[in-house]
Amino acid sequence: MIDQDKRQHFLKSEWVGYKPFSGEGVAGRVIAIGENSLTLLRDKNLLDHLVTPTIDHADPFWGKPIPVSLLRVGDVVHIKNKACFLLSPNRTDEPWETRFEPTDWSIFLDEVSQFFKDEGFQYIHTPTLVTSPGVDHHIDFMEVEGVRTQRRWCLPTSPEIQLKKHLCEGYDRIFEIKPCFRDDLPGPHHKAEFMMIEWYRNYVDLQQIHNDLERLLQHLTGRKIEILKTTVAECFQKHLDF
Repeated sequence: MIDQDKRQHFLKSEWVGYKPFSGEGVAGRVIAIGENSLTLLRDKNLLDHLVTPTIDHADPFWGKPIPVSLLRVGDVVHIKNKACFLLSPNRTDEPWETRFEPTDWSIFLDEVSQFFKDEGFQYIHTPTLVTSPGVDHHIDFMEVEGVRTQRRWCLPTSPEIQLKKHLCEGYDRIFEIKPCFRDDLPGPHHKAEFMMIEWYRNYVDLQQIHNDLERLLQHLTGRKIEILKTTVAECFQKHLDF
């Protein structure tokens, strides 16, 4: 049984989150915890059974290891030299997790919609039962089947395809806030069903889309937002020296 108070203290006070993976050791999502072993899921299908790490001293790069007794199924960990470091905690049902109240969520959606309407965008409603879930082959989609007809449908991973059909019909400013579905492992950064906003302008460059995002954030927060821009090449040079 996990000591929730100790786990909460570790996550708030001792965990150094989201360090880039250095390539040394083994990383994966915890799917089982035994007395003397951890079972990790890697690359969707590869399972690693590891002897429970025992080292408890801090690492200069990764920070303080998490005691295995505080791990829970769904945590993403990195194991190196018999020490276990938490990459991403599974916060499902954590008592201190911040959640949107229904009223706050309703206000948030109204504010986002109003911003785009004020910019001259038209709201588009796209179907939820589709024949093609998306254009990205690496994204796992979900299917549903009719009880009576036995017909199979896909659930959209994004509204991209349907919205772009409307662009082809001549619409030049459109947006949608839509429930989307992706069949990935649940965790602190993903739920099987989530809300996505997607908008398109015809006949403009990416800088205009950047401006849309900047002004949307300013509209929602009520203050000036500065977005730092970089290129993929600059990221490779900065983080990988390549």
